[in-house]
Amino acid sequence: MNPKIGVYSDSYPDKRMILNKVPDCEYIQVQNRRENWGRILRLLGKGFPGFQQSEIYAQGVHFTLDTPYCPEADVIHSFNRVCLGARNRWVATFEKTFPEYFSDEEEHLPARIIKKQIPMIASQQCIALLPMSQWAYEYEMRLVGQYATHADRKIIEDKMEVLYPPQAVLSSDDEIREKYRQKGRLHLFFVGGQLKRKGGVELIKVLNELHKECDSFSAVIVGDLNNEYCNFRVSSKEKQEIENIIDKADWLEYHQSLSNDEILKCAKAAHIGFLPTMGDTFGFSLLEMQACGCPVVSTDRQALPEINHDDCGWVLDTRDASNSHGDDFAHYSAKEVDELSEIIQKNLKKAMTEILNHPGMIEEKAHCALERIKREHDQEQYASDLLRIYRKCKQDRSEE
Repeated sequence: MNPKIGVYSDSYPDKRMILNKVPDCEYIQVQNRRENWGRILRLLGKGFPGFQQSEIYAQGVHFTLDTPYCPEADVIHSFNRVCLGARNRWVATFEKTFPEYFSDEEEHLPARIIKKQIPMIASQQCIALLPMSQWAYEYEMRLVGQYATHADRKIIEDKMEVLYPPQAVLSSDDEIREKYRQKGRLHLFFVGGQLKRKGGVELIKVLNELHKECDSFSAVIVGDLNNEYCNFRVSSKEKQEIENIIDKADWLEYHQSLSNDEILKCAKAAHIGFLPTMGDTFGFSLLEMQACGCPVVSTDRQALPEINHDDCGWVLDTRDASNSHGDDFAHYSAKEVDELSEIIQKNLKKAMTEILNHPGMIEEKAHCALERIKREHDQEQYASDLLRIYRKCKQDRSEE
């Protein structure tokens, strides 16, 4: 009999990584007394960024699960959240560090909070920790090493297993061949809610410049110019520039947002996708574009080199950027964001010039991208790996 899985959220990452991923498992909604309080604190944190480093924010947002008890569940599976209490076995999937509150800056980390979290992760109730990438695995172990005892560090390391997100195959080699057989303009596609952080602003500038010299492409851009994050902000001058391009460019179709079905339709129709992001823990949109037979131009930030490379796409080198906070992009200064923006624009123009001069390479990369999805993000294998972990929780529970 398959285990019963307790879940507490239906957010996009939970749907992508947890909910209904194992056939025949029953998924049970876990009541969470602190969730409303956590929502209020998140709103306050958006308005007052400094508040996000307070102890009350850490307790209310990053300890969101409170002390859930779901006696009918064999295991609780959370995303980015520590499960408090000792009455349920639990596992957690995470994208950067776990607990999510970790940061490179020690002054932003009340040591007593971190020291309180480590034993919860090392406890017997926590069965497995599932980083979404090798980058997240290494980031976690580096940070845990700052706060855990040698014994707890070893326990936590033994619980870690990298599980890349599953991804449905959304195209076929025949469909790819048919798409590239049709002559005409190259169709380009970008999607990213935070247009600035995801590199959409930089992409629009570069494409506008190139289109003055070559009109062999059109583009669909999906993203919110007003959705800003930390110092990834659009100045009034830059905003006016982008809005003018959008208003005047007959080759550019812009949407602030689209449904997921509409996004996938655009990705299937596109010859090339883009994620020239300045900071991204993973990049689900990149997987979806590859699964549609659409090779991607991405940066080499965070975990992206694990899911995109020059055989199946194009990778923009950003190693010259002098970011004082390394991969902790939430703390980049405005000056560092501007420098990174310039590097991305320069390398985007170089990559796009190469693509426009040698369009024959695109179809080969599209087939390679689709094959990578089949090999590295197989849904059945992902379900099998999760079921193995869940059954360990059920077995441990039955032995109590």
